[in-house]
Amino acid sequence: MLELWLWPPFFSYPLQLPQGQ
Repeated sequence: MLELWLWPPFFSYPLQLPQGQ
């Protein structure tokens, strides 16, 4: 799901998204 955190809302905290899930 790297395409999700590539978006503006996810791009603000891309490191917290993959680590959180």
